[in-house]
Amino acid sequence: PSTNTTGDPANSNEVLSVGAYNSKESFQDNYGQLDIESQIFPFSSRGLMEVGLVKPNIIAPGAALSSTPFSKTKGFSMWNGTSMAAPMVSGLSALVLEKARISKITLLDKKDENSISESPLIFKRALEESAKQISAYSKIDQGYGLVQGVDALKLMTDWELKYVRDQKNQPISGNLFKYM
Repeated sequence: PSTNTTGDPANSNEVLSVGAYNSKESFQDNYGQLDIESQIFPFSSRGLMEVGLVKPNIIAPGAALSSTPFSKTKGFSMWNGTSMAAPMVSGLSALVLEKARISKITLLDKKDENSISESPLIFKRALEESAKQISAYSKIDQGYGLVQGVDALKLMTDWELKYVRDQKNQPISGNLFKYM
């Protein structure tokens, strides 16, 4: 679509909006199409908001996904769209957050001076900053790029060492975002 096609609630700064992407390999494996390159789907909204925000924040696999169980009569149902890409990010997020918990990354337990958890914004920032840019697309099309779960976890681990614990492994107090 043209730019500035996103709407509410995706336009909010606090919302992590997700565009739908499909790789060349997925087109080949799932559709048997050998002549289609990787792409961000044209129905995936995008654009520069009036306040300077770029949406979507990230892109994720959004094609040839099955969210329904196998049926003997119908087989698998494969669906496309941002309605498949967003749950893909939700599932990936659950895995990354569980690994962070097991790894004792306390970064996500940080609170600011008003005891408000910074966790959602820290995690959102980790997903954004660890995403991989797809060279064929502009930032307006893909935001930060293709979501990368392992890299998000590594980035949170790095932040933990840099901003949460000092050299003596003692907690650093205060608002994390003033350091970033």
